Amino acid sequence: MKPWLAWLLFAFGFALVAGATAFTSLRLLQLEEDRNRAQADAATEEVVSQALWEMDAEAAPLPADEAARPYFEYSAFYPAEAAYTRMFRPLEPGEVLVPSPLLAADNDLITLHFQVDPDGKWTSPQAPEGNLRDLAESRFVPPSRTAEYSARLRAAQEQLRLEDLRRNLPRRTVEGTLHEVTFLNSAWAVQTNANEAELRKRSDVTQKAATKRALDRQAEQQKAPEPLAVHEHPMTAIWQGETLLLARVVTVDSRDYVQGALLDWPALRARLQAVAAPALPALELRPVTSGAVASDSVRRLAALPIEVLPGNPRITPPQAGSPVQVSLYIVWACVAGAGLAAGLVLRRTLALSERRAEFVSAVTHELRTPLTTFRMYAELLRSGRVTDEATRAGYYETLHAEALRLGHLVENVLAYARLERNREVRNEPHELAPLLARIEPHLRERCVQAGMTLVVGAAAGRVLGDAGAIERVLFNLVDNACKYAATATDKRIELSALVAGDAICLGVRDYGPGLSALAKARLFEPWRKSAQAAADSAPGVGLGLSLCRRLARSMGGVLIHDPPADGGCRFCLRLPTG
Repeated sequence: MKPWLAWLLFAFGFALVAGATAFTSLRLLQLEEDRNRAQADAATEEVVSQALWEMDAEAAPLPADEAARPYFEYSAFYPAEAAYTRMFRPLEPGEVLVPSPLLAADNDLITLHFQVDPDGKWTSPQAPEGNLRDLAESRFVPPSRTAEYSARLRAAQEQLRLEDLRRNLPRRTVEGTLHEVTFLNSAWAVQTNANEAELRKRSDVTQKAATKRALDRQAEQQKAPEPLAVHEHPMTAIWQGETLLLARVVTVDSRDYVQGALLDWPALRARLQAVAAPALPALELRPVTSGAVASDSVRRLAALPIEVLPGNPRITPPQAGSPVQVSLYIVWACVAGAGLAAGLVLRRTLALSERRAEFVSAVTHELRTPLTTFRMYAELLRSGRVTDEATRAGYYETLHAEALRLGHLVENVLAYARLERNREVRNEPHELAPLLARIEPHLRERCVQAGMTLVVGAAAGRVLGDAGAIERVLFNLVDNACKYAATATDKRIELSALVAGDAICLGVRDYGPGLSALAKARLFEPWRKSAQAAADSAPGVGLGLSLCRRLARSMGGVLIHDPPADGGCRFCLRLPTG
């Protein structure tokens, strides 16, 4: 498969997975947002409901207390014996008068109590007139208070429209007397008639006692004056303009009185806002006039006609890093990691495939040259056309060198294959001097073939590693020095052994041209030579240094490129001491 097609398929697959993950993430985030919004709305509703309940608890006593107030307390003084019988009549001399609780009442939310009689006359229990005012000022309230409430009464009379009050105040329907019963079932009627017949057969004693109680009640009614028929209608909170008041109609013998109290709206609003301020700092209150319809976002107090606009309640928003978001972060990290890993694997696979293809072409090139030499020299020697012994010996030497070169190539490939199959080397402690002495002849032979000189430094100590692997690494390094430093003026190749702490550095140095920047960038990559690169450079397939590094790592060491300051090339095989 061509690389661009592989990358195209990878991009399509990753885009498909990322798109599906993005769609799922958006849906999950939308669901979480809806859930958070629902929770916030529920919390807001709970906060607003709690604030409404607290404001209603603060405001409800006002209409409740005024509704429970007896009608006769709206007079500054009233006769004690006639309070619930004949209240609205001229006072008689010698009657005992009781001051109304409203005469000296002081409520910071109520500015005035008032009463309007059927003739339209305005009075107030807090502003008595005539002799009653003198009595009040002499014993119960100071004159300044009476004067103040008299001024408030005049202002209320000018401000309020009595016709609107009478028209808007509700009246309770008086239930009539049930004179006749209609039965739904004939059996019920028969049983009821039987019960009534049984009642009529009661004893004479019971009938006489009932008759006596009726006569006594009739006698008492003839002695006492007939009470007035008083009917108190519901106390209602209404608005007139910007004035909030509590008012009701009291019907006395078919004559309507209007009684009520003016509320201090600014003070009431300030108190309600103070009650709800901890939960609703942006609270707004406004009147509910007759016929007004509140919107869905506006609440209303149950006790008073007041709309409540909660504003922005103090709701703590959901904290970031919810389980859904954390899960999505993890999913996206996994998707990105998987995509990156797959991309790296694909890149490495394509690169490896390309390098192996280049390796095949390089190996083919490397094999073709010696095989051609083998075939040509073998045919010449077999045909007997080479009669000169010196020439024949030269041919044999060439065949031997090419055979060594092919053997070295095959050994490198096989060693790399063994490492690819994770076959571990055997690490054992070795005395360094005998080890290098055993390896030196092989290295020196390669240098002689290349016209180079091997210089071996003094070595002492013990090294931990595999003897065969150490020999292969050093031989590859010397072989590379022979090939790439062949044009150097100084033909020396130095093999040194230096102890550095708990490691020993086996160094191979030449005095050739060194490595270019491009060569350094791909120095330890396997299969890095193509056929063209192999033809344009020294023989080889670019596998030796990669094999050497992997062998060094398998022994617990490392192979590094350590270029000298005075030119040339130097590699160091660092191995642990034994």
